Amino acid sequence: MKETKCGKGKPMIKICFSGALLFAERSAREQIEEKLSGIIEANPDEEIQFWFHKCFSLFSMVAMLAIRNLKEKYRGRRLSVMNVVDPWKAEEEKLTKKEREHMDGFPPGAVDQFLEAPLILGKAENYETRFIAHSRKVDRWVWNQCDYMIAYYYRNLPELGRNMAKSASKIVGLTVIQIYEKETEQLLEEEIQALDEFELELIEDVRSGLSYQKIGAKRNKSYQRMRQQTMKIVYRLQHQVRDKLMLQGKCYVREKDFRNFR
Repeated sequence: MKETKCGKGKPMIKICFSGALLFAERSAREQIEEKLSGIIEANPDEEIQFWFHKCFSLFSMVAMLAIRNLKEKYRGRRLSVMNVVDPWKAEEEKLTKKEREHMDGFPPGAVDQFLEAPLILGKAENYETRFIAHSRKVDRWVWNQCDYMIAYYYRNLPELGRNMAKSASKIVGLTVIQIYEKETEQLLEEEIQALDEFELELIEDVRSGLSYQKIGAKRNKSYQRMRQQTMKIVYRLQHQVRDKLMLQGKCYVREKDFRNFR
């Protein structure tokens, strides 16, 4: 188990979550509960902490729903939801805990503890428009504190969640547990193979590990242009798959569906 400033002297297991897909399957909740139950039961004497840096993605909401159910199932266990607060500009906001919970996307009363990340400063922090780059730094800090990551992604779709899980898997002491559905993976592959020749070749290049710089050089295009085109294709693929899953009643629709933990 990893030790952090907040965890010294206390045996605990820390678990974070990662997923950036535009859809979230209903079966994901069951998978999360199964994986987390295994960890909880394998560590009967430890406190289990669930670490979140904000809670805006559909997958984060599904994870919160699973955690709520686990708290009911394991009432005698110490299970805590941790909201990792970014101290950068936090002083300017001066929020109450209730306001911070709401601003960071959590359902009311869901957060058990607030934990301040270290102040991370660099080139990105000099520009207001680079807030995403800064947020990724805090994400990486969270990964480095945790023992497990529950990651929702598909290996055949080159999107942010897949890239984050791949990066996190290189961290010593962090076990990445993938959540996915084989049928959806197959559906994604069918949609990918139905792309036109140019788009399919572009996706295949990215999936093979080629950098956008090399992909751009291959087509006499800029790095930025190739990355933008790929992201548009991936975004469209996710919408197509989400629409089909929704027609089958297999996925949650939007974040607001979780506000009352339906």
